[in-house]
Amino acid sequence: MPRKRYSVEQIVAKLREAEKLKEQGLTIPQTCKRLGISDQTFYRWRIKYGALKEDEAQRLLALEQENARLKKIVAEQALDISMLKDVACAPPSSTASSHSAAARKAANARSNGCSRSTRLAGCSAARSTPSSQTH
Repeated sequence: MPRKRYSVEQIVAKLREAEKLKEQGLTIPQTCKRLGISDQTFYRWRIKYGALKEDEAQRLLALEQENARLKKIVAEQALDISMLKDVACAPPSSTASSHSAAARKAANARSNGCSRSTRLAGCSAARSTPSSQTH
């Protein structure tokens, strides 16, 4: 049997129709057969959409779409943050040796460790300065 996709409005309408059929004395399996859905689908819909009216169902659908969009944005930002951490903690490239002394000095300073905020965020390349050896 091919699977059908119902809109939220159609689901709410079928649940209201099922309530009317139950009031007429039909059992759940008989009601589901008239509606053209399985018993399991009816129970799942009743749990999810049972207390909703049509306008509330539309609002629920809009909120679910917005939630999916926001989850996608959060995932993309987490990926961006991860890439930036990798770039910030990466060792300097071998081309730094061909630059001037100032460029080599700057590259050496970068290779000694990451910034404090990156180190706190979990940079594995960060090296701590030996403060106990100053005595």
